[in-house]
Amino acid sequence: MKRFLPRAALVSSLMLLQVFFAAADDRRLSSAGADFSFTGIGLSCRLKGPEKTFHELLLDADLCGVLQGDSRSPGVRFSYVRGFSFAVSEHDDFTLRWHAGPGVTAGYARDRGASGYGLVAGICGSIGVEFAFRVPVSISVSLMPALATHVRSENGTMKMYLYVNGLVQGLSPRLGIRWRF
Repeated sequence: MKRFLPRAALVSSLMLLQVFFAAADDRRLSSAGADFSFTGIGLSCRLKGPEKTFHELLLDADLCGVLQGDSRSPGVRFSYVRGFSFAVSEHDDFTLRWHAGPGVTAGYARDRGASGYGLVAGICGSIGVEFAFRVPVSISVSLMPALATHVRSENGTMKMYLYVNGLVQGLSPRLGIRWRF
């Protein structure tokens, strides 16, 4: 299982890059950058959708147990969110966009109180605000809770639990810094 984590991260990264470059060629890519929170760091890209919608792809390093010293390697999660801008306010120096949307998440990570890694799969959601400046940079603050299952091996048997860390991540604000295209 220890060899699974780097392979999963590599495959997920390649998938995200493939989507990123395909979207850039199609002129649908609206922004790409990084997200930071107390529970993880990640790469994200947004693709334009019809009218006030967008698709957001996130590849996160899940830091559950790493910052506390319980583990030396982070987990990996991939999330997709279909976002909707429900309020837009344009000012002289920036544009303010409020957004929310449902999504799905999957990965291989630790959970709070768990002794090892396991597979994560479930639904997630995102709600936040984005400041788009005149220069092609935007800064966002959002919350992204996940209601998911955590499947892991205990004493040789597979067991399914609620992914508690996904709910805790919903309480940790995410700071996103993106380059707009």
